[in-house]
Amino acid sequence: MATHTTDAVPAGQRIAFWREGVMRRLAPVADAEDGTAFRARLNLIQGDGAEIVDVVSDGWRAHRDARRCRQDGYDDISFDLLVSGRLSVAHGSEVPSPRHLDELTLLDSARPLETVRSRHRNISLIIGRDRILEAVGTLPPFPGRVRPHGLVSLLKSQLRVTADLAADLSPEERILAVQVAADLAMAVLRSEANRAFDPDQFSLGMFEGAKILIERECTDPEFGPAQIVLGLGCSRAALYRAFAAGGIGVAAAIWKARIEHARQLLASPRHAGLTISEIAFRSGFVDPPTFNRMFKRDYGMTPQETRHGFRVKTAVL
Repeated sequence: MATHTTDAVPAGQRIAFWREGVMRRLAPVADAEDGTAFRARLNLIQGDGAEIVDVVSDGWRAHRDARRCRQDGYDDISFDLLVSGRLSVAHGSEVPSPRHLDELTLLDSARPLETVRSRHRNISLIIGRDRILEAVGTLPPFPGRVRPHGLVSLLKSQLRVTADLAADLSPEERILAVQVAADLAMAVLRSEANRAFDPDQFSLGMFEGAKILIERECTDPEFGPAQIVLGLGCSRAALYRAFAAGGIGVAAAIWKARIEHARQLLASPRHAGLTISEIAFRSGFVDPPTFNRMFKRDYGMTPQETRHGFRVKTAVL
């Protein structure tokens, strides 16, 4: 992981520093919206054959002309997620068109590009074209708005979480996180091309994506394998194979997520007024006795004993 920032650069040199020392694919020109010195920060999270770039920056205009494309030889595809601010982008001679918050856009580094941004935060996943073509076989038009569906939501979530937690992850965990995002991106592209993706080929991304869905939806007592299949756009058999490779069953993963959610509620002073039955219901259980039995099986204590233990520990601290 590497971080670049303008903080220690003299005000008059910041845009030049950013243009010549940080931005590898674009040639930015400051757009001094409020008359202040240009400020920016970039975190680069390097994976195996892919990378995630998290940029927070003042507004700028930037271009990538045909000459620059020939000179630097970059040939990769960027999945751009606009987290905040405003963005317009165009390839070639097109008129720049606006992109919306939380929208995923595909950009091609081998083609001329023009972009205009206000102060913004943007998270990008960058993957080499050869790797994508080998796995997917084809690419959609550029620049491309990726139509929203379950896999796209999981990819956006993975990009945000990886960018937000990168400083707290080990190098090995960062590599894994980037690989999961790349797997999800490949599956998204196959879906965009109206081709069924091979879940065994992208099993890591599929497994991690399913876990994201489970964590988000486990408190719904009706949530189960059928909803995961629908969210991922895969078959039930493929889902079970991915979880078998991960060493856990689908149902077991859902129950484990519910129990962990309940444990967090038991530990939270904000939820101290809830009864054990209410915590069970809020965690996706419809039968409190079953909740008590499963909780004790996993943690060796009943929910009530666990809550008491948290309260004693808090009082001592």
